Amino acid sequence: DPTEQISSISRGDAMALIASETTTSRAQLLDKIRQRSNKRYREAMVALRKNPHSGIQKLGELDAVREVSSQEEMSDQIAKEYFSESAKMKGNRKQSVLVVAATHSMIDRITDKIREEKMRRGEIDPENQVERTVSRSINFTEAQKRLSGGYNDTLVVSFHRKFSDSFPSGTNAQVLKVDEKNDAITIKNPKTGETVTVNPRDISKISDLQRVRKIQVAAGDKIMFSKNRKIDEKRKCTNSEVAYVQSVDKETGDVHLKDGRILKPGFTDFHSGFACSGHKSQGVTVDSVVVASTGMSRQLFYVAATRGRNAIKVFCPSLVELQSSVAKSGERKSATALARDYVADARRVAMEEKREAVFAKGASEKAAFRAAGNTPGPETMAGKNYANAERQKTGGRGI
Repeated sequence: DPTEQISSISRGDAMALIASETTTSRAQLLDKIRQRSNKRYREAMVALRKNPHSGIQKLGELDAVREVSSQEEMSDQIAKEYFSESAKMKGNRKQSVLVVAATHSMIDRITDKIREEKMRRGEIDPENQVERTVSRSINFTEAQKRLSGGYNDTLVVSFHRKFSDSFPSGTNAQVLKVDEKNDAITIKNPKTGETVTVNPRDISKISDLQRVRKIQVAAGDKIMFSKNRKIDEKRKCTNSEVAYVQSVDKETGDVHLKDGRILKPGFTDFHSGFACSGHKSQGVTVDSVVVASTGMSRQLFYVAATRGRNAIKVFCPSLVELQSSVAKSGERKSATALARDYVADARRVAMEEKREAVFAKGASEKAAFRAAGNTPGPETMAGKNYANAERQKTGGRGI
């Protein structure tokens, strides 16, 4: 599933271009790392930004890295760490804790483990839950959104700008039909029942694609909003905002939050808030962060690891795997960088072809000399070509 791995955000490309193509350093462009009471944690994050390998080493010295043998063990251990950290006091309150993972499947696995334990403790009533339809963004590129072949009836087209009077900003339109032959999709506004058939190119820049699914919500649950939007005429929510469920109404399906807001059944822009992706964690600050690092690029791992003020725990299959994963950049390259890489690759190929040609010529001449009963020494042209090619292939300087 191409949408399973959470990909990098493209809106930072301009900053990446400035940093890589000018004399402005990335350190000058990034916000300063949060001041933390844990000095060694702060030093590890400074090192991580400059050198991922060094940063991972410092986290290891901090005893902040835990190796696990399977995804099942990882979700179990993370759930235990969540409750352990949540029980600690920060002044006159309990610590705030955030779990960050790289894939939706791991987020769901961790969420299930935490909710199961909360039910066992009596903090969530399994007999008093409502099933709600929620939507989760999938990571289609602009090019993918322009092709009808990527759409199906499990997806929702979420408009962040007005398409028409029937599909204003904030509409979550259901995909009813896909016509790949004519490169068209039919969508429906569930509130009004109106339908329209459009070419995906006409809506790709004003909408996002989301996958719909069902979740259980109960009193004691923690949720996270996935968009900036109105909840009703008076109240709003913001992207990545966390809220807590006070009660649910099994007859109407309403979800009542502790702050007084009510989420009606038609409201789908939220998900369980016990664990989230690296992207969703941006802008969030907690006392303790727990990271499931499997599959995280350097940028996502840095975002996840810097969410905590005081404590961090990283769970991974192995320290070697973590270092390898975090060494990989998830940044998209600019056109300038791609062009430069293309030229460099072309030069490398040309040099290899030249070396192979010289080697082949030298080997051919050497074989011909031997066939004639001669021995090509280093002073002959055949010997020079062969020796020259041998030195170039092994990294030495040619003649």
